Amino acid sequence: MEDVEGQGSQVQLRGYQAMPVHAEARANPIGPPAAADANAGGGIEEWKTHSTGPSRATLVIAAMLVGIGGALVGGVFVGKALHDNNDESSVLAGPSSTPPTPSTGPVPVIFDTDYGMFIDDVFALGLLLNSGDLLNLKMVATSASGADGPHLAAKCAAKHLNASGRSDIVVAYGSSYPPYAERGGVCANPDPGFIPNVLEDMCQNVTLPVRPDAPAEMAKLILESGRRDWLYIAVGGQSTLKDFISQYPGAAAMVDTLVIMGGNWCGGFEPYPAVMAPTDETNIACDPASANYVVNGANNPIKNVVYVPVVVADEIGGADYKKFVDAAKSGDVPSATATLEFYQAWSAAGRADNALLIHKEALQYDPDTESTPQFDACAIMVAMELVDSPVCKNRSSLFRFEDGVRFLDVGQGKAFPESPRSAFSLHSGGEAFGDLPPQCPRLTQYTFDKDSTPAFERPVRVALGYASAEDKAQYFSDMATRLAGGVPSCSA
Repeated sequence: MEDVEGQGSQVQLRGYQAMPVHAEARANPIGPPAAADANAGGGIEEWKTHSTGPSRATLVIAAMLVGIGGALVGGVFVGKALHDNNDESSVLAGPSSTPPTPSTGPVPVIFDTDYGMFIDDVFALGLLLNSGDLLNLKMVATSASGADGPHLAAKCAAKHLNASGRSDIVVAYGSSYPPYAERGGVCANPDPGFIPNVLEDMCQNVTLPVRPDAPAEMAKLILESGRRDWLYIAVGGQSTLKDFISQYPGAAAMVDTLVIMGGNWCGGFEPYPAVMAPTDETNIACDPASANYVVNGANNPIKNVVYVPVVVADEIGGADYKKFVDAAKSGDVPSATATLEFYQAWSAAGRADNALLIHKEALQYDPDTESTPQFDACAIMVAMELVDSPVCKNRSSLFRFEDGVRFLDVGQGKAFPESPRSAFSLHSGGEAFGDLPPQCPRLTQYTFDKDSTPAFERPVRVALGYASAEDKAQYFSDMATRLAGGVPSCSA
C-alpha cells in the first residue's frame, strides 16, 4: 500500500549473524514473550552466502531450532486453539502426526495486504501469482481501516485470485487499523471517505470463501507444513502481523524472513509529488505502534527482517508496460487480465471522486499506457532477489543497519507541517555507510538513542536504491515481464 501525496561497506544480501531469541518464545508459543534479555541464548541459524561481487545469495533455509522449540514441546504441538471445536483445534494443540517437511521447492509465502485502498497492492498480488517458480503463495491475509475493512479487502483479493485461476490459495481477513488518533500521516485523516477501499463496488457482493482470524489461519498453515523457510511479505499496515507474532510466536519463529514494504530512511528526494523527504510513510503511519512492536526483537522471533522503503518505487511504462497490457488483453494470462481489470476499476473510481486521496494519482496515470508508482511490487521483487539463482545479479542495494531501526510513535512527533512527525523512520545515527545509491541522496537526520530505547534492536536490512541506473531499468523490466506471465532470462 502506498499513497502518492500527502559510512562502512554496502551489504549485498549477506547473512545475518544469529541473534538471541527469548526462551519464552521457544517454550511457550501462546502469547507474547517476556521482556528481552540481550544475553538470552539463541537458536542455530545457518545463512548461506556467496562471495562478494554481483552474485546473489540464496534465501536461507535455516536449521531453526528456535522454530522447533516454539512449535513443539515434548513432541506435541502447543499453541492457541483455533476454534472451539476440538477436532479443528488439534492442529495446534494436539500431537504432531507428521514429521517436519524438508525445505525444498519454491519458498512458501504469506502475503499481508490492505488490498483496495491503493492500486500497488493489486500489482503486487499479480506479480506474486506469476512468480511461482520462486515464491509459492500459500495465503493472503488482510488488514484495513474500519471494522469491516479487512473483510472487504479479503473479498477483493479472493476475487482477484479466482479470476486468475488460483482459488486454491487461502484468503483470511485479519486486524483493523487502530483508531485515527493512534495513526500518523494521511492515515490519521478521520474522514473514512478519504482512503476507503475504492474497489468496494467491485467486491462487496463477492461470495467466494474467505476465512476469519487471519493470525490463527497463518499459524495453522505454518505448523501443518513443518517447514521453517516461510517468507512473510507485508505491504500494508502491520496490525495483522503484530497480532500473529504476539498470539502465535511459536509459528512466527518458523518464518525465516520478513519483508516489509514500509519506511523512509532517505532524505533529499520526493517520495510523493511535491513532498520532500524525510517524511512519514503510509504503511507505517497506519499503525506506528504495531510497526515498532514488530521491529522489537523482544517481541518478534523472526530474525531476518528486510525493509523496502519508498525510495525504490517507480512506475512501469513504455515497451515494458505494453508487454503487460498485451498479455492482459490477450486473455492468455488470466492473472495479468485480472490485474489490469482491477487497475481499470480503481482508476475509474479514483477519477470520479475528487475527495479521495488517490484522485490526483488516478488522473495522472492511464491504465492503457503506464502503471502508477509501484511500491508494494518492489517488495515482491526484493523477496525474489533473496531466493533466486546465485548467478543472478543483485539489482537492488540492501544496506545492513546494525543498530536496527525505529519509528516515531503517535504523540512523539510534531504537528504538521513541522518535522519530525508521527511515523517518521529513525535510525541510530551510528551507521557509517559509504556511497549511497543515487535514489538516496542522504540518510534522514532523524535518529533514536539505542542506549535509552527499551526495545531490543536487531539488525535489519534496508533497500536504499539500485546498484546503477541500468540495474534499476532492468529491475522494472523484469517486473513487467513477470506481470505479463514471463520469466526473466536470469531466473529461467
